[in-house]
Amino acid sequence: MFKKADSGEATYYPNPRSSIQDAYVNLFTFVGKVVGKALWESQLLDCHFVKAFYKLILGIELQYTDMKDADEAMYKSLVWILEN
Repeated sequence: MFKKADSGEATYYPNPRSSIQDAYVNLFTFVGKVVGKALWESQLLDCHFVKAFYKLILGIELQYTDMKDADEAMYKSLVWILEN
């Protein structure tokens, strides 16, 4: 369901291929409820999501610089393309 990001040991982002599973929406709903319950009960989770995922949840516009957390090599390639 999630892939490990390049930026940290416990930083994750949703796997683009997670839709292969039939019940992926139910699985993401379950994970969301578990994370929400942990937050409600003031429990800390030893995992983080990339900044872009938080921005999507909050409805904030994404920038190309947000890609750096998820895949630094792809971010560097994109910057090179934009500069050349």
